[in-house]
Amino acid sequence: MYFHSNNRIKFSGFISIVCILLFNSNARCGNSNVVRISVSNGKNSDETIILFNPSASNGYDAYDSQKMFNNTASMPEIYTIADGQLLVINGLTSIATSPTQILGFKTLTAGNFTITATQINGLAGISIILEDLFLHKTQNLAKSPMYSFTSDVCNTTNRFVLHFNTSSALWNGTENWSKASNWLNASIPSSGTDVVIESGELTCNNNYKTADLTINPTAKLTINTNDTLYIQGNLAIKSNDLGTGTIVDNGTLIVSGTTTIEQYVTSNRNWYISSPISEATSNSVKSVNGNKMWQYNEQYTSWEEILNNTTILEPRKGYVANVLTDDTLIFVGGNLNTGLQTINNLKCTGTSKPTRGFNLIGNPYISSLNWGKAVADGLTENLETTIWYRTQNGSSYVFDTYNATSDKGTHNYGGTDVTGIIPPMQAVWVRVDADNVEGSVTFNNAMRSHPTVGNKLKADANSSNVVRLQVANGSSSDETILVFNSNASNGYDSWDSQKMFAENADVPQIYTTVGDEKVVINGLESTSTNSSIPLGFKTAEAGTFTISATEINGVGAVVLEDKLLNKTQDLTGSVSYTFTSDIVDNTSRFALRLKANNSTTNVTDVLESTIAIVVQNHSIVVITSQTSGTITVYDLLGRVLETKTIAGTKTVLESPVGVYFVNIQTAINIETKKIIIE
Repeated sequence: MYFHSNNRIKFSGFISIVCILLFNSNARCGNSNVVRISVSNGKNSDETIILFNPSASNGYDAYDSQKMFNNTASMPEIYTIADGQLLVINGLTSIATSPTQILGFKTLTAGNFTITATQINGLAGISIILEDLFLHKTQNLAKSPMYSFTSDVCNTTNRFVLHFNTSSALWNGTENWSKASNWLNASIPSSGTDVVIESGELTCNNNYKTADLTINPTAKLTINTNDTLYIQGNLAIKSNDLGTGTIVDNGTLIVSGTTTIEQYVTSNRNWYISSPISEATSNSVKSVNGNKMWQYNEQYTSWEEILNNTTILEPRKGYVANVLTDDTLIFVGGNLNTGLQTINNLKCTGTSKPTRGFNLIGNPYISSLNWGKAVADGLTENLETTIWYRTQNGSSYVFDTYNATSDKGTHNYGGTDVTGIIPPMQAVWVRVDADNVEGSVTFNNAMRSHPTVGNKLKADANSSNVVRLQVANGSSSDETILVFNSNASNGYDSWDSQKMFAENADVPQIYTTVGDEKVVINGLESTSTNSSIPLGFKTAEAGTFTISATEINGVGAVVLEDKLLNKTQDLTGSVSYTFTSDIVDNTSRFALRLKANNSTTNVTDVLESTIAIVVQNHSIVVITSQTSGTITVYDLLGRVLETKTIAGTKTVLESPVGVYFVNIQTAINIETKKIIIE
């Protein structure tokens, strides 16, 4: 018995003999088909071998070799299983009798890993699908041999599965069905073949038949007008963290079997969803014990929890789902929603509740939906032109708003501007535009498209000038938008979008007003008719905040006026304004002064303070070298409590216990200080 001098590789004489016998045995089986799979952490690698030979059994036999584990922290390891034995070499009779194999993975160190098909012999035309059950991802190792992933310390046989597929025709490309080179083996499938759209977009440019059809995550199927796709078996649309497969059926889609649609969601947040299929039930969400689901009641402005697993999910209606763990919602039912889809009976009940008129509707299609086209084509009735998305930024829930008239959207969720292109299975808020009337909207196939990165509607033909303002507290932010267009009025109209306030205390919020309405997007006629605009600010937590202009387009200057502190700040040059505030919601503290492109600003600089504001004997005492001026005391809501003229170098204001802002103005000084009298 001996050991190799390199401590990383150790052999005993016994093990060496076994290895030689195994490879000699395999060498005698010239009709074996082999797949060699390795796993690597970038430093070390390990492999397992699967061979198919008609002389082998599917149980543990002479063609199988047990796995001997290194059990070192630097070495990831991989294996398969037969009859409960962990194997490094697994001999199987055929793919037909063993189309699926569990792939075990072990690591003693968390990190980044890559699974690679390093050898595939004798399996031409076979797809070798690696399925990651944790991430709901699949990859054909026959075409893309390397799959990267992360893992904690584990020894699992529950994460990876290998599928050997001979009966499916796989599509990768972006062409018509008749493009043979985009099919695996360059062969157009016959009518009785299972079809898998693995990636890209497959377009039906004629009448076709399949057995089963599977659309992988982010893959796309388009059926041209006047063409028919007849699925004689089942339709399955897959989803993972990258996205969901989609269909745009401008022609005819017929499914004889069952239709199953997946939607991957992550845990610890609410998801606003809609069913793309008829007959799906609440079991789509509640199949896992502890998952919850709600629907919204506009009449009572309240949420109603769905407690059973049998409630039919109405197509075109929005729901909220909350899941315990990363999960895949599965919608199973009848036909895909397609063609004309009308949503009636959208309500605005009563005249007093501030949130009346909001209704949660859903994209009924397994494709993207263009809200702006529904508005432009006049297919909305008694509805505002705005949709609201409920989104999440970090741990905070926020609202993002899109206005179809101005084609402008906010991005409070932290990404790019939201648009009117509603994702598949996404629910959004709409609002009925008058009290005690019913609204409706009709969608059709002309409004549908496949999702694309950065897909945005084209800008309105009329030029619009834009000011986008953001308030932040270091962890959360919120924004409001001013749009100036000659077609907009200064009153409330289709250019305006009402503010939907986040309920999180840690999210500061800003807005402007149109009459009695608080708005997030404010469409105005021009800067000349709106040279000063009140800016509302709301916070449920005291703290330090920053206001900045993140976009100024077509406006000469934007000056922020802090009326409480009598300060002004030109925001035009990417300059922010920082301030402190207690809990407040008002429009009396801040205003915007807007200048046209050909105007100049006149911003007054605040001089160094020579004023002292202190508390003595439970009273506010102001000491200044100036003997003339004005002292104003405000409460936390910005309301004026007292105004007093300075008559000397020391002025005393008797005040009860409380918290105040004291503002002093003299000929050369302006000073404000927060005072607490206990």
